Formats: sequence, C-alpha cells, structure tokens
Amino acid sequence: LRMEEDDPINRPLAVILVAQREGQSEETLYMYPFTYCDPPTPIPSTPPINRGFPSVPSTGSSIGSMGNALSVLRLGGTSLFGGGGTQPSSGFLNRKEPKEQPRPTIHYPREMYHAQATTMQTTFGISTSMLASILCVKKACLDHVLELKIDNIRFAGYAKQVTAHKRKEDNEMLMIMDEEEEEEDRDDDDEGLEIMRRNRKEEKNEVKNEDDEDIDDETTEEIEDGKMKMKDDDDKSEIEEEEKEGKRKEEIAKISMFGINFILPPNTEQHVICSFQRLAKKLSIAINEMQKQNNYLEDELVVIDQVTNEIEAEANASKMSYASRRPYERIREKSLLCQTLTKVFDDVIETGVVQVFIDRLIDVSFCVESRALRFASLPPRSRADLDRLVSHLRPYHGLILLKDVWPNPDPNPSVALLLKHCTPEKSIIDISAATGIPILQVLLIVRHLLLWARVIIIYPLSNNNVYTSSTFTKAPLVDPTFMSTEWSEDQIANALAFFNPYATLSKFVDPTEVLVEQQVRGRLMTHLLRHQLVMQLHRYYYMMEPSSRYPIGVPKKQLPDSLMRMIKASKLIHFQFEGFVADITALELEKSSYGKVAKKLSLFLILAPLLNGQHHIEDMMYRLNATRKTILTVIDVYSLIIADFLRPDEISALSIY
Repeated sequence: LRMEEDDPINRPLAVILVAQREGQSEETLYMYPFTYCDPPTPIPSTPPINRGFPSVPSTGSSIGSMGNALSVLRLGGTSLFGGGGTQPSSGFLNRKEPKEQPRPTIHYPREMYHAQATTMQTTFGISTSMLASILCVKKACLDHVLELKIDNIRFAGYAKQVTAHKRKEDNEMLMIMDEEEEEEDRDDDDEGLEIMRRNRKEEKNEVKNEDDEDIDDETTEEIEDGKMKMKDDDDKSEIEEEEKEGKRKEEIAKISMFGINFILPPNTEQHVICSFQRLAKKLSIAINEMQKQNNYLEDELVVIDQVTNEIEAEANASKMSYASRRPYERIREKSLLCQTLTKVFDDVIETGVVQVFIDRLIDVSFCVESRALRFASLPPRSRADLDRLVSHLRPYHGLILLKDVWPNPDPNPSVALLLKHCTPEKSIIDISAATGIPILQVLLIVRHLLLWARVIIIYPLSNNNVYTSSTFTKAPLVDPTFMSTEWSEDQIANALAFFNPYATLSKFVDPTEVLVEQQVRGRLMTHLLRHQLVMQLHRYYYMMEPSSRYPIGVPKKQLPDSLMRMIKASKLIHFQFEGFVADITALELEKSSYGKVAKKLSLFLILAPLLNGQHHIEDMMYRLNATRKTILTVIDVYSLIIADFLRPDEISALSIY
C-alpha cells in the first residue's frame, strides 16, 4: 500500500484575476500564490569604441532595437536577454576602457514600457503585464471558457464582459418619479402650513392686541428663517457629496471585462481542465451579478488601486522595486474579492470542494472531482466516469459515507434526513422506506453525493456476501491516519490475507467470538470497503447443455401436456433447451405435487432470459421482485443445465479501476 500523496499532474499552480478598463491597457489585478523574483536585467547600449577597425553596431543596440517585437522570458531561471551577452575574449578587446565615456542608454523591451512601475516577473517565465495581455481576450471571445497552453504551462478560465451597474440605467426613471412625488408632497405641505398660519393670525388679531401681534410676527419670521437656513445647509452637503462621488468615479475608468484563470501543469487531464473552466465560469457569473446589483467589482477595483498607488509611492520614496513591497499580499489584506479567490485556491488544493460567498451574499459551491476523491483517499475519476457509475446504480445498492460528509446548517432537509438513516447495512430501498423519501429522489440525492465525493457505492453488508482482496492496476491510496486510528498494520494485513482467496463475511466476523470482537471486525470491514481494499464477488448464472458426467436421466412418466404446452409457448428459452427442461420437470413431478412443479416451471421460464452471465442473484431478486430463497430453489431444481461463476459487478469495476 502507498500513502496518500498529491498528484502533480492535476494540481493547479496559481489563480489569476485580470481585467481591462475602458480606453486603457490590460492589467493583472491579483495572482495567488505569487513567488517574487528579480525583474529581467535591462540591456545597456553603449556606442562602439573605434580602435582602428570598421564600426560595427554593438550587441546591446541590436537587441534594443528588437524591443518592440520581443518580450523578456525567463526560461529555466535565466533571462533570455539578461546579462548583456558574453564578453569577447580577444586580447585587444580586453584592454581597459577610456575613463571618460558617455552614460549608457538603457533599452527596455516593449512589455516593460507597459505599466513599467507595477510589472513583476513570475516564476513561469512570463511577466504580469504579458499575462494580462494574453488572458484579456477580444470582445468576440467574451462569455466563453478559455484554454491556452504556452510552453510548459496551461491556462483554464473564463472571460466575462462586465454588466453596467443596475442603478445607473434601470433605476434612473424611478429616481425621477420619486423626486417628482417628493416635490408634490412638499408643495402640498407648504400650502397646508400657509392656511394654518392665516387662521392662526386671524384668531390672534381678534384676541390679542397689536403688541402681541408684532411679537408673534417676529417669532414666526425667525422660525421660517431658521428652517430655510437648515434646508440650504442640507442641500449644500448633498451637493458636495454628489460632487465628490462623481469626481471619484471619473478618476477611475470603468472596467469593461475581467477574467478568472487557473494555471495548470502542461499534462493536465482534460476532465480536470473542464472542471477548472466550470469553476472559473461560476465565480465570474457571481461576481458580475454582484457588480450589476451593488457595483461590487468597481468598488473592489478602487481598493486595489488605492493599495497599488500606496505601494508605488513607497517604492519611489525608498528607491526600491515595486515587487519588493509584496503588493499582492497587501492587496489580499484589503480586498474582499482577492481574499475570496485565495480561499477558492486553498480549498481546491486541500479538499477539492469549494464553498465561498461572493460579497457575503451569493453562494458559490463547486467540487473538483479528482481533487475531492484524492482527499478522500480514493482513485481519482472524471465526471464522465461518475456519470457512468450512476447509470449502473440500482435501488438494491447501499452507501458508505466518507469523512466530513455532513452538510451546512441550512441544507436540503431531505439530504440531512437521508444521511441520518444511511448505514452500511441498509439498501437504498430500505433508506427510502425509513425516511419516507421516494426512491427517485433518493437516487438523485445519491448522485449528488457521488459527484461531491461524499459516499461510495457498495452492497448492503450481509453474512452471505462474498469478498476478496482487491486487484489494482496500481497500489491504492490510503489515508495516513487509517492505520494509526484503531487497527495495527498486522490486523489489516491479516484481514486482507483472510480474503485471499475469497470468503464470506460471516466467516470473517465469526459469530462464535465475543460481541465486542465481532463489532471491531465489522468496523474493520467497513473501513476496508471504504478504502476499496476489498471488493465483493457476485454469483452470475448462465444456461448450458448438461455435462456427460451428470446426465439428466430418463423420467418414468411423460410430462403432462399442459406443462409441455407451457414450455412450447414460452419463447424465453432457446429451442435446444426445451427437451432438457421437459425431462427435468418430469423428474421433479415424481418428487413434488403438480401445483408446486408448475409454479417452479413458470418462475424458471421467467428467469431464463436473465441466465446469460450478465445478472447476479441480487439483480434477479430486484427484477423479479422475488426473495433469494425462491430464486435459489428454482436454480437448484434446474441446476443440471445452469452453471455459475463469481466475479465483481460493474459497480465494483468502475469504482476501483
């Protein structure tokens, strides 16, 4: 056995967020994980020194002139154009240079002119600005998955066109209507106040004298003046806030597109690439939806720009490089979007299951099947393999839950109820009966749990089940904690040796042992099945002509016409077996009554199409809705023309290999 180890072929290397603003060039907003390395060395260009030889352009100037067409690539840890080339070894060229020389001119390649201050070199040999140029696709390619291979890396992602903020377009008319209604209400209130004031003045004129009237008029004027001043101050503050908001939005260009991409090894399997494309698509759609609702993406862009400007100012003040300030780490501390992408990448690496909230509102859940199965110490499979496994699922199958299977506190109640009644001894039919959930819905839930690597399919544990040690094309994966939790290596080795050759579960549990030992062996058997170290063998049957060693014999009496007509009328058996079936039935009449024999013959004729080596006893029980004892009784009666053999079924084959 080999312990669980990571698969370098299907392991993602990084996640990248790129974007393009209107009227501006592309940029890499975030990358995780990011290893900071030195930028490529610029190439100095010095004028040639005339030592009596014809003037020849220098190496630096020739490469500098190619800067518009070439980009600096770091391959194998070495810059393609770094170091300034190799110095000639001729003697006259090794002489000391004159002391006074013009200052060398630095020629930068084209990509270093683009966002020169914030461009950083990656460990993949491509700078961040070049990554943005590659991954920001044209408008015709937006809203589509992306797959790109460059040298020894592969990109899988999704490019999304940004939808305008809903408030700017859809709610404009509603805002105008609200303002008009507010003005009408304000006018009505003013008219009502004026009428009340008139009535009050008239009453006061009748009761009070002229001095009192003058005092009331002055008080009313002061109150009105105060209200007007407060209203003017509120209007001014609202106007100032709107002007500040407008200036801030004008300073930041609107984003037109963005993309989420995963960097993968070059030999990544196609189904893994498709998984990361679907994951990037889910994330992009959720982010765009939040952008449409509450301007989420542009707000995050403001945060990233603020951190970038701070780092750039610090780098200029300290005369240090931009990369030395660890910009992506500081962006991750401030940006909620970058924190979400970081969690997505870490969850994929660790468990293969992603469950995050975009802006704490939209739930994005996804499962990278190969990573999740590897985390569960199972052989990795693609979604197509899992769909093929689901197609062979039948109600008589059982389930074994894997670790960390319980859902969130707010799951579908049917899922929580099914998990509560899920035990290795129960079949899907038994679970449906115990929970009251229809079988079709139970099968859909099981399919969901299979795709999320939460269960494996087995047959319900029974004393009659036959098991043997699994045969693998390569050694299976085993959880490192498997051998150190409850059983020693000797116990596991003895258990695997016990099932080689095959044996029944009743022999392994051994009912003669004490109850505690039986329970320990039962748990050990469950864990062996969970890690697919043992597999179940099923007995398959097929019809064949009797052997010369075991002749059928000659019956004393002829078969009654009614039973013979039953055999002739049935088209479920081949004509070459009709004589053998008639003789065996006639011999059975000598031992049993006519009614019992007729019933056994009728069941055998129904069972005959399944005796082709493709159906085991459990499948026959399910299809005929009969008990195991009834089917075995019929097979025993006609055993002279029925052969059997043991082999794993399709579920076991698809689960292991």
